[in-house]
Amino acid sequence: MLLAASCSSADSAAPAFRPVGQVERIVVTMNFGRDTLPPITDSARIRSITAFVDAHADGWMIPWAGVPVARVNAGFYRGASDRGAVHYFGANTGAFVASSRPDDFASQRATDADIAEFLRLVGSPADAVPAR
Repeated sequence: MLLAASCSSADSAAPAFRPVGQVERIVVTMNFGRDTLPPITDSARIRSITAFVDAHADGWMIPWAGVPVARVNAGFYRGASDRGAVHYFGANTGAFVASSRPDDFASQRATDADIAEFLRLVGSPADAVPAR
């Protein structure tokens, strides 16, 4: 019976993500992590990006087929020399992907307009994530 329950084809709800909080640096990767944009350190721009991410704290799911990999991903760092991000938030076609710990990746549906806004905020080209 346990095996049958673990093989369900339904997505499972994930808890809401905690707010990003105070960060000093955001590192954005594109093309599934192959390309890196210059680090974002401007405090006003960081506040805009974290406000966008925090506004999407609810509605996360863990898809039964697995969480998609982000084409464009933002890593949020507390300090300039920190090696490990405290939060990740990214986009793929039709979805946002996030993690606030190494083992809690989840996704949520996203409109093309929301994805375009995220790409604009992080300075990624508009075509880095194909529209649906």
